Amino acid sequence: MFSFAALKRAVAHGAPARRARTAQRALFCVLGPLLALGACSKSPDLEIAAGPADPLASVAACAPLSRPGPPGASDDLHSPEGVSYSVRAPLNYSPLNAHPLLVVYAPAQHSPAANEAVTQLTHAVTARGWLVAYAGALPMSLAATRAFAQLAADIARHYCVDDKKIFATGHSDGGTLTTALAVLPELPHPFRAIAPSAAGMTGEDLKAYACPAPLPVRVFHNAEDTHFPGYGNAAARWWAQCNGCRATRVPEAAGCWRYEDCPAAAEVTYCERPGGHQHWPTSAAELLSFFSAASP
Repeated sequence: MFSFAALKRAVAHGAPARRARTAQRALFCVLGPLLALGACSKSPDLEIAAGPADPLASVAACAPLSRPGPPGASDDLHSPEGVSYSVRAPLNYSPLNAHPLLVVYAPAQHSPAANEAVTQLTHAVTARGWLVAYAGALPMSLAATRAFAQLAADIARHYCVDDKKIFATGHSDGGTLTTALAVLPELPHPFRAIAPSAAGMTGEDLKAYACPAPLPVRVFHNAEDTHFPGYGNAAARWWAQCNGCRATRVPEAAGCWRYEDCPAAAEVTYCERPGGHQHWPTSAAELLSFFSAASP
C-alpha cells in the first residue's frame, strides 16, 4: 500500500509510467470485479423529489440568470478539468436561493449513473432541498485528484450553492478521494464535513500529513473488508487526534462509536458494519443527519 507521499515522489521524480501506475493501483485501486456492483433497477430512492418550502425564498443569494443549472436531472456533465458528473436538483430548485450540496465520489470504474445506483441518495437528499452531484471515476493520479478538487467549484458556477454547506462522501476509491481532498494541503478544502467509506488510506499514510483545520468526520468501514482491513479504524483515530478529541470513544446506535470531548463542530465518529469491501454501509438518512448536525 503506497501513501500519497509515495505517489507524489513517483510523479515528481519522473518514474516510468508503469511504476507510477503500480503506485496508483496500490493506493487507490479496488479490483473491478468486486466493485462492479451492477446496474440496479429503478428504485424509489433514485426518484428526484421536491424540497420543502424555503422560508428564505424571498432572499436572493445568486443573481438572476447567473446559474443556468435546471431543476431535476442533469446528466453527461463535464468539468473543465475532465471530471464527468451528474447533478440531481430538487424539482422546486430555485437558481436564486443557495442550496446545500453533497458531492459523492465514485468507486473505481464507476460512471456517475453507477455511483448513484450504488449509493441511492437522490430521493432523500433532494427531498431535503439539497443538491447532490455524482462524480464518475477517473484513473487515479495526482492530476486526477486535483481535478476532483475543483468539482464543487464547477458545480457552484452552474447551480446556486451554499458555500458554507458543501459536504462529501464516497466509497472505496471515492472514500480515499474524500479523505485526500480534506487532507492534502495544496488543494482547496471546501467541505464542511466528510463521510468517507472503505477508504484505502492507512493510519501511517495519514500521519505523513499535517492536520487540516478541524472538521466533522464520520468514517465508515466494514468489518469483513479484506482489501483494507482496519484502515477505517486507524483513520478515525487520526482524525480524532487531529481534531483534539480524547482517545476514548463511546458506543452509539448501529455499530458506531463517537470520540469523546471533541471540540464543537469537529465531531469524529467511526462506524463499522457487517459486510465486505464492496458493500455500501450507510443510508441517506444517516448521512443527512450527520451533515445537518455539522452545519446547523
